[in-house]
Amino acid sequence: MKCKGKIIEKNKMGKNVEKLCNENINIHDMFCSRCGTATSALSNSLSAKKNFQFVYDRFKQIESQYYAFGILLFFTGFVFLALALYFSQGNYWLTNGLLLFVVPILFLPFASEENFIENPLTISSFLSSFKYYPHFWLFTLINIVFFLLMKIINTGFILNIATDPLLHFARLILVVYWIAVVFPAPLLIIRKKINPFSAIKLAYEAGKETRWQQFFTLFFVLVINAVGLALIGVGLIVSLPLSYLLIERYYRQMDEYELFSENEQ
Repeated sequence: MKCKGKIIEKNKMGKNVEKLCNENINIHDMFCSRCGTATSALSNSLSAKKNFQFVYDRFKQIESQYYAFGILLFFTGFVFLALALYFSQGNYWLTNGLLLFVVPILFLPFASEENFIENPLTISSFLSSFKYYPHFWLFTLINIVFFLLMKIINTGFILNIATDPLLHFARLILVVYWIAVVFPAPLLIIRKKINPFSAIKLAYEAGKETRWQQFFTLFFVLVINAVGLALIGVGLIVSLPLSYLLIERYYRQMDEYELFSENEQ
């Protein structure tokens, strides 16, 4: 495939003229190496919208295969999460202490066999993934510490000092940005066999060009689970499995474009 970008070169008369780049572009290149023109990757294969459409269309055909897994995850993950938030009653330290042990359960499905569309998530795969619980526990701890630091810096928490109200908004932005950054990390921990610290670093480096698409993917996850929750919670039996498919498939698209490989040390 030839690049359709424009470059400026001097002709025989020494004048600058515009011409087609015509550099050969690899099918998985995101930018032309010669002129820097963006390829169609972010609007096609790496598009959050296209990813959602593809996964949702496939999921509708095999939805019933995920009911058992959805029910199990609902009771072992979401219900425990809801109970932790209820019994902690807004106590920051107690809430985070409980979340440290509950949230890793929600990451366990990422340790299942690759390609969740072709290899549906099952109860047995979920239970066998508990051996990775310590890895996800550490990953959860790192996130809790980061969010604590953001709370201290932007709100004066613990320090008992007043801060500019705008910093509260800055904290929200940083939290959302962080979540978009660590988006692929749980899968990197398992599939690249690296520790949580290295996974977060690799996720940050590999997602420089896809950050907005990662954010929109997580936005889709938030919306479908909000709908699932609105349906008296029963809809989560469907929305939770769909969420894992969306995240895992976008990770595979990033991996297909070798975004992780080129950033590995």
